[in-house]
Amino acid sequence: MHRNPYLQLLARGLSDFRVSVRPWSWRIALFGRYDILHLHWPEYVITHQRRSLAIVYGAFSHLLLLRLFLTRTPIVLTVHNNDPHFKISAAAERRLRSMHRRIALRIYLSNQDPLPEKSLVILHGDYAGWYRNHPLAAPRSGRILYFGLIRPYKNVDGLVRVFRQINDPALTLHIVGEPATESLRSMIADLSRDDPRICTAFGFATDEELVDEISAASLVVLPYTELLNSGAALLALSMGRPILVPFTATTEELSSEVGAGWVTTFRGRLTAETLTATLGSASILSGEPDLSRRDWARGARLHRDAYDQVYRSPAAGSGFR
Repeated sequence: MHRNPYLQLLARGLSDFRVSVRPWSWRIALFGRYDILHLHWPEYVITHQRRSLAIVYGAFSHLLLLRLFLTRTPIVLTVHNNDPHFKISAAAERRLRSMHRRIALRIYLSNQDPLPEKSLVILHGDYAGWYRNHPLAAPRSGRILYFGLIRPYKNVDGLVRVFRQINDPALTLHIVGEPATESLRSMIADLSRDDPRICTAFGFATDEELVDEISAASLVVLPYTELLNSGAALLALSMGRPILVPFTATTEELSSEVGAGWVTTFRGRLTAETLTATLGSASILSGEPDLSRRDWARGARLHRDAYDQVYRSPAAGSGFR
């Protein structure tokens, strides 16, 4: 989690506003000094995917909830997704609900209609600054890319099946990312094995590898079945690559924001016709997407103001049940 560019860029921006950020560790969370606990993916605090560590995390998270109650330390949550990234137990779900009841403020990364109480919107920043020292490759005609963690809801196997329906030897599909399960890895490998146009690179890519893959793509496809926010979408746009994503309120707003042609959305199931049509449109794009609203300095200032508001609120520490 500490390698996540979003977290590091936010911490850098906050330092310019004299906000001291202590990176997550159980030692700091349970025994360190801090005024606000800012969580991003709370399921990783409440439990662990490995059964042996889930017991330890369960005990630690109980102690953390007790500490937060006794010290009246407020919680700020950035809502990256609606549901946990992995299946959690009933006991972990109860701890997660207890954590949510203590949240003083939720930060959404895209506009919500309606916006829940005790919430605000701070747009997800871009990644142009993070990768500026890595040279970009020229996009290669007909190259389609999926990148990022491969989870069931991201529908990467569906993308492979749709691509295989397109009988065009000039097209290629690159899949770069770490599958969440061995069954997903095997499924995608089996689907790709007899099509030489499909290249799979399973594992965690380095920054240099990501830049090479994204900048060499003509089109980045994120065929998710559900999407609230997507750092991958903003990363591709930050490198000037058009994206194909499912239609949601978030992606429709992003499409309007960045300029015509950079974000294409599809409704329902992704089809071969949509994929080939979008690839054709992407090939005639020029210029760059408009990401001017995604400035990290502005986002960091809004975070600082939010922390100040939460810290000064007399009700910040209430809500434990």
